[in-house]
Amino acid sequence: MKHIISFTISLFIFATLATAQFQVGTQSLSVQDPSRGNRTIGYEVCYPATTAGTNAAIAAGQFPVIVFGHGFGIAISEYDVWCDAYASKGYIIAFPTTEGSVFPFPNHESFSLDMSFLIDHLLGASTPFPGSILGTSAIMGHSMGGGASWAAAATNPNITTMVTLAAAETNAPVSSIGAAPNITIPTLTLAGTSDCVVQNGGAPIDMYNALPAAPYHVYLDIIGGSHCQFGAASGFSICTTGEFCGGFIPIADQHNQMLTSTCLWMDYYLKDDCQAFLDLQTYIDTNEGNLHNSMEMGTEPVTSCTACAAMDLNFNFDDNPQQTSWEILDANGAAVASGGTYNMGDISTVESLCLPDGCYDLVVSDSGNDGMCPRRTSTVLTGINIATLGLGGVFNGIPRVGQMCGDYTLTDANGNTIASGGGRFGTSETNSFCIVGGVPQLYVNDDANYARQIPDYTGTTDAFRLYPNPVDEVLNIQFEGNVTTDVQLNIMDATGKSIRMYRYATDDFSNVQLPVKDLNSGIYFAQVIFNEKIITKKFVIK
Repeated sequence: MKHIISFTISLFIFATLATAQFQVGTQSLSVQDPSRGNRTIGYEVCYPATTAGTNAAIAAGQFPVIVFGHGFGIAISEYDVWCDAYASKGYIIAFPTTEGSVFPFPNHESFSLDMSFLIDHLLGASTPFPGSILGTSAIMGHSMGGGASWAAAATNPNITTMVTLAAAETNAPVSSIGAAPNITIPTLTLAGTSDCVVQNGGAPIDMYNALPAAPYHVYLDIIGGSHCQFGAASGFSICTTGEFCGGFIPIADQHNQMLTSTCLWMDYYLKDDCQAFLDLQTYIDTNEGNLHNSMEMGTEPVTSCTACAAMDLNFNFDDNPQQTSWEILDANGAAVASGGTYNMGDISTVESLCLPDGCYDLVVSDSGNDGMCPRRTSTVLTGINIATLGLGGVFNGIPRVGQMCGDYTLTDANGNTIASGGGRFGTSETNSFCIVGGVPQLYVNDDANYARQIPDYTGTTDAFRLYPNPVDEVLNIQFEGNVTTDVQLNIMDATGKSIRMYRYATDDFSNVQLPVKDLNSGIYFAQVIFNEKIITKKFVIK
């Protein structure tokens, strides 16, 4: 990755990236593959849950799927670090328990088919998590499971990306190296420079070198990384008894590197988080030759995430445009655009804007403290020169209408109204909005806006209420309205990035209790989509 780096990313970036968003639930499940004589495939699954523990209810929302293959003779419990990290970040991660014996020797082809079948099962109609599957998936594995991932990725079109850890060459009739030229999805291959288990023939580098030139692939070799520390092997285990070498970095350091790189990769390819890919590029480049050695092939999928949303701010002035000014503030209160005051005689104007994803306040101010209305309210005179009456006049050859209130609208590129106001608002009024994925989203910040911007709303005046606000542990979302569709609830941070997504049936959204104590202090937004409406409200976490 060839980028100019102007700042340093800490080794401990994962401490920030992996801030838990969810509790971790676990289940022991099994499924039968009818294409192989109803072969039973047992698996342990970790997932985002409402409470931590076995058989806990899955959290509201939709999540990507990861199937993780274990190494030769390695217990599933040695991969708890992957279970906890990914489930808490909003992934469903399944660990097949088949082919776990040492004697008889495991069948690599069967294990690869088990992993591939689990991908289809978790994504399909018979998934144990109906309504909670986002639709993207990754095949992933360590050692033997890493090698089996290569064979699965070459044949299963439902896999979005592949990530492997110290992958080992699989036995005939399947071959990881032989499968590599047929892989058409982006791959991330991790290895360790101090790995004495798979560093010879059949090493991860041989698989990587056999990949086609496209799509995008990355090889990351952790300096001092061991074979067994891609799990949590310590003391006596099948893995450590076979690793006759030393000089490893501390296991916490190896875990930090593997989780940082793979989580950023997954967030981009499975959650479409553009910034995650740029963060991964920066992390790799900054630590090249220090923490790891890397290679890449193919074209990087993104090089910038700075796309902005085009908008127009339209003003129809009252008789005193010289009193009108405006500014747009970001979530931190910093002005990112401003204008005014305007010239006496101006009738209207259009200000063109382009803003990146984020949440903003549009503040329109009047120095006369009477909003966008004239101070006098006598009869309106039109079509004549009324300058001598002090009520208006002919400006730029256009008859001026006296005594009319002004207004403004903020519209997106398609002409949709995002915010509006005007009239007699006093010193200033504020409209707020968010831009998500380059698309402005309507923000309703008071009951008056309900009446003005959603005229067909038939609920109570206190239709969508957040409390307490500020909040420290549980945010209550109370909604009382005529909801005729399912409700989608998005929680966004101050940049407009969606960090959680929930779906509720029509009858289940009267009062939602949302745990937020795991989120950092700051400004957030709760966005509700229902009845083809988008309503967003701001809240603060202490």
